[in-house]
Amino acid sequence: MKIITAKTATEASARAFDIVNELMRRDQLQVMGLATGSTPLDLYKQICESNLDFSRCTSVNLDEYVGRQPPRPKGRGL
Repeated sequence: MKIITAKTATEASARAFDIVNELMRRDQLQVMGLATGSTPLDLYKQICESNLDFSRCTSVNLDEYVGRQPPRPKGRGL
């Protein structure tokens, strides 16, 4: 596994989109794990605005809040 770090969500989204775009170009993207929350929104926007065809790709949609107790005040339920 290669870990890529970024200073901002925007920078991470741009890098992630470059990877998605390259894998799609090589026809090597079969499954995508899509997370909830605001961090990946820039990535999802770039994907929606692209002309990439995901018709042969499966998504696994993650929701980190399923099965957790309600969040504490000013917390995220962690």
